[in-house]
Amino acid sequence: MVRISVIVPVYNVQDYLNTCLDSLVEQDFINFEVVCVDDGSTDNSASTLKEYAPSIKNLKIIAQENRGLSAARNTGIRNASGDYIIFLDSDDYLEKGALKKLDEICENEHPDAIAFNARIFNTDRDISKLYTERIIDDNRVWKGMDFFSENYARYSNFNLIPACFYLFKRSVLCDNNLFFREGLYHEDILFTTVALSYIESLILINSPLYNYRIREGSITKQPVTLKHLKDTLSIVAALDSFFKDQNKYVSRMIFDLFMRAVNRSIDMNCYVAILRHIRKLSNKKYYFEYRSKKARKNYTIFRISPYLYWFFWKIRKFTN
Repeated sequence: MVRISVIVPVYNVQDYLNTCLDSLVEQDFINFEVVCVDDGSTDNSASTLKEYAPSIKNLKIIAQENRGLSAARNTGIRNASGDYIIFLDSDDYLEKGALKKLDEICENEHPDAIAFNARIFNTDRDISKLYTERIIDDNRVWKGMDFFSENYARYSNFNLIPACFYLFKRSVLCDNNLFFREGLYHEDILFTTVALSYIESLILINSPLYNYRIREGSITKQPVTLKHLKDTLSIVAALDSFFKDQNKYVSRMIFDLFMRAVNRSIDMNCYVAILRHIRKLSNKKYYFEYRSKKARKNYTIFRISPYLYWFFWKIRKFTN
């Protein structure tokens, strides 16, 4: 059995796919497989994949109709055979030596997951910087939710959410039926947070092993739409149902997601269109127990009257 399965979802990335696959060819480690899922590409991505068959020993190429990133990743999980799984988006690439470094930890420590840092770069503006610096004890073995809580307590951001920044034990994912919710934007928020709740041992590598590309046309750079907001609220509902206020930092993230969707809907003039979805989720007293006085004040106004909150938000934006 191979140690690591690298799952690469592919959709119309002919301009970037060579860089991604070259980073796998150049790894100084051989006990891995690459599972490429062509999600209905209409460019030359499929041809590029076939060209790499002689260079990548354990290359699986799976073609399917276009069903989205989550479905492609799920197909990869179901067809993977490695002890561990790492997700590599096809417009990104791994650092040299990344898989060997991960394998050494797997061989010695046998963790359920490994988290690592990433370098973000912008194709158009040639900007490179660390995506996130998780300044916590590298040598500690974490429980997944302790790792989540420590990071969210310090930074209150979503830098630990991308699934690509983790190596997961395949058995943990498969035994607990952990797959990506298909048809959703921001699917990593739900997947990673829930997956971490099943992780009994996590090791952090506080150095960048992954290179994360920001480019026009990618999913992360698409304009926010009504569907983005509705999907965010669906994720809020799913996280609330799963965790049931058992972790205050997850509750804090739920609150942040909820209010972000509310405020963006006002800015986009689609507040009324999602008000029904908002009202279903607004009767959660614990949402505002973990935030600042200003955030609690805003949420209190919202709970008294969503339309009054809309009015105050518009006034605030106008005066600023």
